[in-house]
Amino acid sequence: MPPLVDDLSRREFISRLTKLGVVCSASAGPMMFAAADAQLALPDPALTFPGPWAFTLPKGGIILVSDQQLEDLTDPDKEVDLSLSATPNRTTLRKLCEQQRAAGAKTIILAFDEFWSQYRAGQGGQPRALTPDLDEYLRRIVRISETLKAHGLGLELSLLSPLEIGRGYAKKTGESGRWVHYREGWRDPRTGRFRVSLWEQLRWTNNKGTIELARAGVRVFAFRERRVGRTSFYAVNPAEIVELKQPVEIEAAEPDNPRVKERRLTISGSGDTQVGPLNRVLVIVSYAVPEMDYFSPQALPFLEDLVRRYHQASVPLHGLYADEMHIQQDWGYASHHEEGQFALRYLTPHLARRFAELHGAEFADLEKHLVYFCYGQHGFLPNLEARLAAQHVFGDSPEDIQRTFLLRRRYFDLLEKTVVDLFTATNSRPARTRRGRRVRRLISGAPATRPTHRGNTTTRPTFSGRTRSSSLPRRALIIFAGTLFSPAAATTTPRAAGRIATTTRSRSPARPASSTARPTPTLPRGACPPPSSAGIARSKTPSAARPTRRSWRSRAASIATSKCSCSTRCRSSRAKNASARG
Repeated sequence: MPPLVDDLSRREFISRLTKLGVVCSASAGPMMFAAADAQLALPDPALTFPGPWAFTLPKGGIILVSDQQLEDLTDPDKEVDLSLSATPNRTTLRKLCEQQRAAGAKTIILAFDEFWSQYRAGQGGQPRALTPDLDEYLRRIVRISETLKAHGLGLELSLLSPLEIGRGYAKKTGESGRWVHYREGWRDPRTGRFRVSLWEQLRWTNNKGTIELARAGVRVFAFRERRVGRTSFYAVNPAEIVELKQPVEIEAAEPDNPRVKERRLTISGSGDTQVGPLNRVLVIVSYAVPEMDYFSPQALPFLEDLVRRYHQASVPLHGLYADEMHIQQDWGYASHHEEGQFALRYLTPHLARRFAELHGAEFADLEKHLVYFCYGQHGFLPNLEARLAAQHVFGDSPEDIQRTFLLRRRYFDLLEKTVVDLFTATNSRPARTRRGRRVRRLISGAPATRPTHRGNTTTRPTFSGRTRSSSLPRRALIIFAGTLFSPAAATTTPRAAGRIATTTRSRSPARPASSTARPTPTLPRGACPPPSSAGIARSKTPSAARPTRRSWRSRAASIATSKCSCSTRCRSSRAKNASARG
């Protein structure tokens, strides 16, 4: 910006101050202000709110809980129950538009949220027939938009949300999302006989309604494991993981309640003795899920075409709204466990192909490597090892153990990055107004990243002999945590979803959306980095391999006895010197 006073006449100086909004007084004021007013013809509106501050402007909201409510809104004079509390709120679309226009609003949020069905009749546990990626939904939005445009209003629509895109995608591309459910079991190496039971998933419910899962297939892999010393690690050679080819028997327990969300499924088989003395099996049940294949080359063109169809239909998009920005999951994720561990992963052929391109051809069949995702599934053992937090690893060396956890980390990172990049690209290019301005996108939600998700409510005795109830989450009361559920849903960090948005309104603390750098994983305290040739120098070491807290001197003494080829500036070298001095 040029200086305000250098080489400026008094008239030019005062005129520039006027442009900056500074009020001044002079003897020739009326003439100067008249000239300034002529130059400063303000547009309407004269004030804009850049970036996140635009979301603080007043706006109305319509939260749907059923397809019928969307149908009713196409008639602007039909009453619809929009209650968000125990206080009834029945109104019409026309009345709502008039109220928001009188309040100075220019935008109305329109979104579906199953959460609010506790206050009014919703879908009743049935899947939605109208989702944003279907032409039937678009036709109803067009009719609703006509009423809004007549009142000078636009829509902030829940359009680009992974939870709501699936049925139309499958109809157009022939593809769908795919989840796999795995369970470890015992196998008789002489006869090949095995019998494994798991909880088959039937339907999931989240903020965007209920979906039904369809069993797409069953695969069985045999392998052999060997315990690593006295640790909870069990070494499994990847070359010895063999798929069994004999047909299996599937027995499904019919539930008493037709609305139940899971049922017991038993898979049994025998034979395939030619594979050798392999005494473990991994049963993998796959589900076809009505969501996108985020790794498909058809995914981005479909999303771009979806937004283009809304623009061509003259839907007045003022913004995009998304609640709980993650891939398909279930409110009842506590029931997605096998022996207390989350046992489901998103896995499509396109994901496996992409993973193999990035990390090696040995991962082309990524399903067999789900052996290394198994954790704590040794309940079939006859001894106390059944209670261990058993974890399969590539081998018994520290490098093999780190490679195992690097495999898991790479899977979660690839899943989250692909989903985020896909919707970011869609929002950056086609999701713009006809004038070329980017449509603002607000993300609101509470990602499941809290350390404790389920705790006991216990009764604690007091000194007086009375009891009191305590529901505070304490370490001894934790049943399970969300450290696997969150990355499985592609929400490892709140700021990942923030990359998609113009701004993020989260009920969980998050960094600014512009901060996308992921912190570099570090090795355990006092440990030297492994050789760079191993390709694991930046891997995240499993928590089970971290040393327990000890005194400073004992830790320094143990480090001093280890071999270290690092420079004198590394932590180990400093500890050695300190130990020698002490």
